[in-house]
Amino acid sequence: GRLMVSNGKDSGEAVYGYFESAFAEGARSGRGSLRVLGDMAWTLDKGFGIDQLIEFELRYNQFLAHQFPVVTLCQYDARRFSGVGILDALKCHDDTFKYPLGRFLS
Repeated sequence: GRLMVSNGKDSGEAVYGYFESAFAEGARSGRGSLRVLGDMAWTLDKGFGIDQLIEFELRYNQFLAHQFPVVTLCQYDARRFSGVGILDALKCHDDTFKYPLGRFLS
């Protein structure tokens, strides 16, 4: 129960529910912290549009990421996502930009 693997869900709502349930179970089990590593290309494989993905990212960041002791790393393959799509995803995470943008681009 300490490692969970998922191939994604068919909607942003379903993914959000999956994380919410898993995080709540982790908290009930006494886990001090949670880690999520996501290869976001699964969203493309499931037919998500970039708008659906951004909506999920915003909701995750605004609610789950602040409600539970979780550190999340979402990976966006630049060969599969547009530069604009990746930038929009970065903008969903307001804590990312408290650092100078050059720190990420150098």
